[in-house]
Amino acid sequence: MADKKFDKLLAEAQAAYNRKDKRKGDKLVGEILNADFNHLGAWQLLQRVYGGGRPLSEFQRFFTLQYYPDKLYLINKPAQTAERAADAVPPKKASFWRRLFGGRRETPAAKAPDGAPKPTGAPSIEQSPSQFLFSAPPKPRQTGTETAPPNLAPSDLAPSKPDASYPFLPTTSPYSTSGGRIDMPIPGIANGSTKSGKKIHCVVVDDISQTRETVIRTLRFQENIEVDGTAANGVQAVQLVRELKPEVVIMDVNMPDMDGITATSLIKREVPYTQVIILTVQDDVDYIRRAMNAGARDFLAKPPVIEELVAAVERAAEIARREKEKMPVPIDLLSVGTASGKSKGKILTIYSPRGGTGCTTLTCNLAATLRNDDTKVVIVDGNLQYGDVAVFFNVMNKTSILDLAPRVDELDIELVDEVLVTHTSGIRILSPSRPERSELVTGPQFSQILTFLSEHYDYVIVDTAHRLNDVTLAALDKSDMIVLLTSQDIPSIARVRKFLDLVPGLKLDTRRLLVIMNQFDQRIMVDPEKVGHTFNQKIAAVLPLDNAVVINAINRGAPFMLQKDITSRPLGRAFNLASEVVRQRLMELAQAAVQ
Repeated sequence: MADKKFDKLLAEAQAAYNRKDKRKGDKLVGEILNADFNHLGAWQLLQRVYGGGRPLSEFQRFFTLQYYPDKLYLINKPAQTAERAADAVPPKKASFWRRLFGGRRETPAAKAPDGAPKPTGAPSIEQSPSQFLFSAPPKPRQTGTETAPPNLAPSDLAPSKPDASYPFLPTTSPYSTSGGRIDMPIPGIANGSTKSGKKIHCVVVDDISQTRETVIRTLRFQENIEVDGTAANGVQAVQLVRELKPEVVIMDVNMPDMDGITATSLIKREVPYTQVIILTVQDDVDYIRRAMNAGARDFLAKPPVIEELVAAVERAAEIARREKEKMPVPIDLLSVGTASGKSKGKILTIYSPRGGTGCTTLTCNLAATLRNDDTKVVIVDGNLQYGDVAVFFNVMNKTSILDLAPRVDELDIELVDEVLVTHTSGIRILSPSRPERSELVTGPQFSQILTFLSEHYDYVIVDTAHRLNDVTLAALDKSDMIVLLTSQDIPSIARVRKFLDLVPGLKLDTRRLLVIMNQFDQRIMVDPEKVGHTFNQKIAAVLPLDNAVVINAINRGAPFMLQKDITSRPLGRAFNLASEVVRQRLMELAQAAVQ
């Protein structure tokens, strides 16, 4: 709950600073630092506002935090000048002071005797912020070889024993005293590289090519930062992060197909340690809060200041590496598979108890969406009588699954490659034989074929018949995920409900079920959310009705998701989101299996 409260305060502070309301922003940041002095996000925000364009390392070197009875201050050590940093809320418990300062300070209730001079370096409560910010503090007096703060005796310079429970030790600055002020280093990262000394790997995402090039040119001069790739929208960004697994993503917000907030959420689910820096011109509190809830690490105004951008990347990279080290399982072991066959691929079965809902359309286009140069996909047409997958891809098959079924105990990759048909997109297809020979393939044979294919392909996608025969049941039982397809018509909803009633008897894990509504028409008064309540299963994705695109693609023999401009249509964007939902559910299932 505390983290959510801090996120809300930080978002409100960011919005206040964007509105040039520094007093409001300072107060909110002060509340965070009073509760959690080591809150990195609060320090980053202070550095951006009061750092004067300095990178965080320089900000750390020349500025330190000092606490007066009722305010926080940033102290510029070389000039001995003070900047107001926050109107802090004074803590009520003395244990706070003991924890924070190791007993070197009395509780706020302990006041100086009447008539005792106030520390000259600290403004009075009555002094206005403008008077404080623009009035020069008195010069410190010299005592021997050290410089003492105003109104402090030389004996006050005696070092205090640091509190072992506090993560940051006091610096050797003469401002570290047992009197009224405490000097603490600002949490930060050394200039030039992360603590690990390794290259920082980044991905830049923006739909405007000029902005991408500007960011790349900015980072190119940093020896410790390397831009591994760029993307023009959120969909490309998620795919690129999945392949490259960078430490940092620099993300625009307003993009076509998929915005930066949605992409950030998907990236954080798929590669949890990757840190996202948002580039935005937005200053709305709710907007910033949404981005933070999605997992964004930092915010920079467009166009970003060079020093701020570099510092933000270095901070994010260090956090990414720390989070990666904390992961109980390497991220590579949670991936859906490898093209090299070193880990088992995932078997997806597309099923609907009612015909005409679009199972084959979903199978072919989902394969087109999931497949790339590093991800091998094979489609198995499990409708052994009247399967149409080959027709949807406009390929002819001289071989079929019947060439493999009698030899399931001696399968090898050379034999399987000879039987599979290859589409120009790189998708492989295992087709059925003639309808009258469909009964020659048994459920156990079909299951063994799927197992073998999963050892050599990242995704094995099975298109099934609507009847629950031995082959369909074998596919459902062998699947890592079952995509259950429904439409808005009442017979389809009723049949899916009946199938869900059978699931316990079939001993299928309901966590492996993913319900998708296809052919959604807004003119029909059937709400997907209410249908989900009927199923007791959330509708994970909704694919809109677009007969013009679908029928044209079928007649041409080319899945519509292979078209370059398909994301300009709602159906294309919905399919991209559906494929990401599939990937995310597979990742969650893999993590749950490991744990």
